Amino acid sequence: MAAIREARQQLLSGSGETEPDNSTFKLEVPATMPVVKQQCGLNSIQKFLQWTMANN
Repeated sequence: MAAIREARQQLLSGSGETEPDNSTFKLEVPATMPVVKQQCGLNSIQKFLQWTMANN
């Protein structure tokens, strides 16, 4: 869970925003890779990149 929090913080720091310290999320065990990617915010980046490439 610490890795997911750190990944979220890094993504937000690039945009100048910060995540509240009290932010929580639910992580089912065992956590599958798609779930971890979603919790980290990586799937939204992937969707953004796909949209960007489609519009160029």
